[in-house]
Amino acid sequence: MQELISVIVPVYNTAAYLRDGIQSVLAQSWTRFELLLVDDGSGDESVSICRDFCEKDRRIRLLQQAHEGVSAARNRALREAKGDYLFFLDSDDAIHPRLLEALLQLAKEHDAAIAQADGQRVCSKELQALLKASDSHQEYSGLYMKNWQALEQICRSAPAFILFLAIGGKLVRRDAALPFLFDEEMVSGEDTKFVYQLFASGTDAVILRQKWYYYRIHADNASFRHSLTAYRNIYECYKYICEQEKKSGRPKNAALCSCRLIYTLLEWYRLSGEEGAADLTEYLKGLAAAERESWRFSLLSFPCKIQFFLMMDWYPLYRCLFPLLLLRRKWAERRQKRK
Repeated sequence: MQELISVIVPVYNTAAYLRDGIQSVLAQSWTRFELLLVDDGSGDESVSICRDFCEKDRRIRLLQQAHEGVSAARNRALREAKGDYLFFLDSDDAIHPRLLEALLQLAKEHDAAIAQADGQRVCSKELQALLKASDSHQEYSGLYMKNWQALEQICRSAPAFILFLAIGGKLVRRDAALPFLFDEEMVSGEDTKFVYQLFASGTDAVILRQKWYYYRIHADNASFRHSLTAYRNIYECYKYICEQEKKSGRPKNAALCSCRLIYTLLEWYRLSGEEGAADLTEYLKGLAAAERESWRFSLLSFPCKIQFFLMMDWYPLYRCLFPLLLLRRKWAERRQKRK
């Protein structure tokens, strides 16, 4: 019998975008799936839309709960899912009609527990055009990545492999996913932590080279949520990964993650200063001071340390040099990608 794929979609006040995502699942060439729509206490028309689709297709199930957050919604689906594989889709995104088929085939060919779709960010108008023009016969290929390579890219968080940090677009074999749950205490970074735990358990991955996962850009998600809670959660996520990599005897990865943590703090600090968010700036100063005293600071590369001291102690000079520093970092990341 063909494998069953459980498509997991947490839903919260996304009525304006929800139909496109559901319809893109129903249009899949791989038809043996169940679609789990987990409403997390929406206050708009999302539930009504979900119910309409449930009446039209028995493969769709609506799960409802009080508003507990996206992690709780995904965890509810993990407990309810019946599939051999789990696929994660955000309710405002959509997918190419051959995506599930392609990911499943690649996962089986390479015996990989995780198959990841590459993606592209599109506005609503571009999304509609992509969905209409999608070629159901288009060829595809995959890039196999061993476990140690995937872990390194998570710790590096290079733009070329930023797709490792989010759960959207991932097909995960059920037996690999079920030992873990999303951290319900986190409002940001929870999917990065979950993905890291998957790879830290020893799983390999395969990446679909085609950009068949469509991240929709809109007013509610166009920019990072600049809140103290979001900063704290992502900071704690990076700290967690650093500590786990150190404990697991992978000092190179711990060093890479430490550098990424510092670069992230510096970027937040710069943005909070430009936006005049004094409370966030002070909070980030405290985090930076803590990092300077932590064991992670000794792992930083020389360029990373230089940027840290420039930012924290000579900020006016840092602002003047920022374009050059950013250019150098991008050049280094492109060089790493070619390797």
